[in-house]
Amino acid sequence: ATVNSNLIEWVYVANEDGTAGPTGEGLIKNQIDFDLIVGSEKVQKITAYITITDELLDDPAQMESQINNKLTAKLLQAVEDQYYKGDGTGINLNGVRTTAAAFVPGSFATGSANEVENPNVVDVIAVAKAQIGKANQPMPKAVLMNIEDVTAMKTTKVTSTDRRYVERVLISGSTLSIDGTPVIVSNAVAVGEYLVGNFGLSTLYTKQSLTIEVGYNADNFVKNFKTIRAEWRGAGVVETNDRTAFVKGIIATDIAAIKKA
Repeated sequence: ATVNSNLIEWVYVANEDGTAGPTGEGLIKNQIDFDLIVGSEKVQKITAYITITDELLDDPAQMESQINNKLTAKLLQAVEDQYYKGDGTGINLNGVRTTAAAFVPGSFATGSANEVENPNVVDVIAVAKAQIGKANQPMPKAVLMNIEDVTAMKTTKVTSTDRRYVERVLISGSTLSIDGTPVIVSNAVAVGEYLVGNFGLSTLYTKQSLTIEVGYNADNFVKNFKTIRAEWRGAGVVETNDRTAFVKGIIATDIAAIKKA
């Protein structure tokens, strides 16, 4: 989405009390109370620049290649990284992973009623999806994982003696899914981590789209150099009441948390 302001604001509900329910004739109705609070995110700037020779500027095709390969790609990768895991402090975006709820095994925890025998990453994702459903959030649209963990998941067998692959991991052409939820591979995700959620509830706002400018920097002029600068301004937003629609975790830790004792 686009935004014109330097501050993105929304209203969310907090500190809810009471509940709706049946009421007998002539009796006092059920009261519900809650606070309406304004949340906000600031627009931030992500930049990069390279220095090239005047001779390279005489070759537009090569210059375009340098910009696309060395500058534009790096800047957009930085935007992706910030949108995913920016810590929300200082000049950083508030990433989706940062605002997501932490994995809570609930009744699937070790020693609880639904603890899992011989669990793997697929079981962890299933429990994470259940956590999202219990929060009355829409079901997840994607799971984000690192390529190494996706490869490990593809090669996971049912048990050490049952060499069949896990059937709930479905591969159709180039599309991979877990129990019907697509798996998106991204190097923004650290090895051993995952993020599952309804990404329709996260928005990347752009105030200034990718802009490229050419000029002089320091002693460029006397060295026959030019500086090419790329810049983007925007913010990542997951509104407060939507943050339980996302669950983040550490694969090994969460497998241990649901393993049958």
